[in-house]
Amino acid sequence: MCKNLIEPGKNRDNYWTNADLIKQLQEKVYYALNATSLNLKGGGKNVSLMRNGWFFKDQEKIIQPMQFSDQPQIQKGICTILEERKLW
Repeated sequence: MCKNLIEPGKNRDNYWTNADLIKQLQEKVYYALNATSLNLKGGGKNVSLMRNGWFFKDQEKIIQPMQFSDQPQIQKGICTILEERKLW
C-alpha cells in the first residue's frame, strides 16, 4: 500500500504545495510504455522510432531497447517488448 505524502484534514499537514508535488513525482512516477504508438508486431509503415525505455525488476533498473539490436532502424512491436519483460 502506498503511503500518502500528505495527511489532509484538521491538525494535520498544511496546504499542498509545488514542493510536495515535485517530491511526489520524483518518488512515485513511473514511465509507461506508449502502446498507442506501436504495432503489435515489429516494424511497419508510419512507425516512429522510440528512445530506449526502462523498468524496475527486483529493485534493479533494466534498460529496455526499443529497436532490434541487429536491425536498429526497425521499431520493436508490443509483443516483443512484453516478451522481453516476461509479461507475455
